[in-house]
Amino acid sequence: MKSFLLVCLILSTATVNVSAAELRGSPASIKANVAFLADDLLEGRETGTRGYDIAARYVASQFAQAHLRPGGDAGSFLQHVPFRSTRLTPDAASQSAVFELTGPDDGTRFKFGDDFFVIPSRHAAGTDATAEIVYAGHGIVAPHLGVDDYAGLDARGKFVVALVGSPTFFSGDQAAHFASPRLKQEVAAARGAIGLITLQTPANEKLFPFAQTVQTLQFRTFAWLDAGGNPHGGGTAVPHAATLSVAGAEKFLARAGVKLTDLVARAAQKLPPLIVTMNAKVRIARKSELQDASSANVIGIIEGSDAVLKHEYVVMTAHLDHLGIAQGKTGDNIYNGALDNATGVAVITEAARLIADLPSRPKRSIAFVAVTAEEAGLLGSEYFVSRSQAAGLALVANINVDMPILTYDFRDICTFGGEHSTVGELAARVAQSMGVSVSPDPKPERRRFIRSDQYSFVKAGIPAAFLNTGVHSTTEDGAGQKAREEIELKHYHRVSDDLSLPINYDAAARFAGLGAAIVIELANASA
Repeated sequence: MKSFLLVCLILSTATVNVSAAELRGSPASIKANVAFLADDLLEGRETGTRGYDIAARYVASQFAQAHLRPGGDAGSFLQHVPFRSTRLTPDAASQSAVFELTGPDDGTRFKFGDDFFVIPSRHAAGTDATAEIVYAGHGIVAPHLGVDDYAGLDARGKFVVALVGSPTFFSGDQAAHFASPRLKQEVAAARGAIGLITLQTPANEKLFPFAQTVQTLQFRTFAWLDAGGNPHGGGTAVPHAATLSVAGAEKFLARAGVKLTDLVARAAQKLPPLIVTMNAKVRIARKSELQDASSANVIGIIEGSDAVLKHEYVVMTAHLDHLGIAQGKTGDNIYNGALDNATGVAVITEAARLIADLPSRPKRSIAFVAVTAEEAGLLGSEYFVSRSQAAGLALVANINVDMPILTYDFRDICTFGGEHSTVGELAARVAQSMGVSVSPDPKPERRRFIRSDQYSFVKAGIPAAFLNTGVHSTTEDGAGQKAREEIELKHYHRVSDDLSLPINYDAAARFAGLGAAIVIELANASA
């Protein structure tokens, strides 16, 4: 995996050559697209469902109407992604998921949903393993930052125990990158571990409550399949993975005579991890339901005008999928995903129309991609990047739009991750030309840098930025941050994220124009 710290692309300081007036989106067009994509008819657009397929074909029709060239399979707009979906069997709470200590004593069994949860297998319907543990701090290997939590440890054939998150002396996107659960699993697997046990911390509990994460287990998880049928992404990079709540972690560590607070405090001091031993082995077992499925990315292309540069692609993405239908819930049980991310798809669709309608095309080609399976772990974008690079396509930059908070008149924007390449500088210059400023990430601890599709590009060495509305409105300082907190607290990943929200379609039209201008500038950059 390439670190985001290595990502670098030098872009020109070309002057902005498209006026704000030329790139004013249509509020009515965006509203119409959001209204269709967030309608109950689509049943929450879950990956692999009929509702998602309807949404994909609708977006394809919008790309065709804007005169984009199909970029999918066999001359179509659809790039079909083969998946393996998995979830715990329905009796997970009592039968299918086990986490227990086994040893000279009778052993200690933990309660699913309160003390622990396990991630379903993407390989087998039933798994059961017992092994010793080895504690590895945060489970991070970053020698360039002076951290190697595996130094001197033999993890072969064992369960690695690690704290969630990153050390407090890591900053911003650096902290987000190394907090990635998937990265921790990959590091453990590379050192021969058969499983990873992560310990929730009090600080992480405030940001990402354990109970809220447990609720997501009702949804299927996915992995995309290569030509040999091997799963990639999603699921687990190690055969077994479990997470303990704060209470579960304290119960677990008590067997070793260690306190969770002591482990957290030591990790914050840049000290080597403690040696944690216990006179017991850990058993992790679970039963999973596996099913093969297919879902599609929707790809439309505006071919570049320059004979040489048209072979390079600037990519604008937004995820089309959402969470589907809430299982076992009466009344309103559809996750419509109006803000997350019908608005994002409507924005990139409008940006595509604006650029396609210009009298002259940009120099580089531009790919507009509505991706699948973002909610399942950024899988559609990862598949797109992997297949594009395997085919020798030169992807040079990405602008991603995900859940822009469009309930107020924004005065500024945020470009999460933009500071790691000159994409951020370019975006700021374009925004300024349109009367919009750029603000830094107001909540870096939320780890937005690794939680949306731009991260698939970053991991592949492609400069990328996550474009979103900022923290201020045209009438009130801090109004944007208040609006974001309101949405995240009351509506994010809830059935109330629907068309009843006060979406400001004039702001959405302005945001689409701004996104289009940034993409054009990237496509015309001289280097």
